Amino acid sequence: MSRPLLSAAVVISLLGLAHEALAGPVKLDPHFKPYPLVTAHVGGPFDGGYLSSLGYECGANAGYTSKQPAFTFELTEAMPELRIRLEDKQGELAHITSALVGPDGAYVCGDMNSSQFLLAGLTKGTYPLWFTSSAGAGASAPLRFEIPSR
Repeated sequence: MSRPLLSAAVVISLLGLAHEALAGPVKLDPHFKPYPLVTAHVGGPFDGGYLSSLGYECGANAGYTSKQPAFTFELTEAMPELRIRLEDKQGELAHITSALVGPDGAYVCGDMNSSQFLLAGLTKGTYPLWFTSSAGAGASAPLRFEIPSR
């Protein structure tokens, strides 16, 4: 059972055009640019054992994971809200099970049918995102960062 990361994690579909793809770790504040921010594909093969061995339980589709998070981002200040979508090549939801961990160690799971997070009340700090699967091969996807009210 997951511990609550923030006040909400819900599924919302939003289609739109992405700005240039960015790779590597990012630092975000409430006024980040480009907007929306879209990463290059992140993730890769699962080579690190099981997500549960890291202390994160995310249901039946969770299992294998990598030695390092698929992606890590830093909030340079608190943010009232943030949406993170895992996308496929067409900009649709990527169907990847994942766990987003907050600076305090609390986490929220995204299952393969709702590969996005709508978060509220985020605190300043570092947020690793882990991909996981019961199949064990690996996973990758671009990430789209948006502020819903923006």
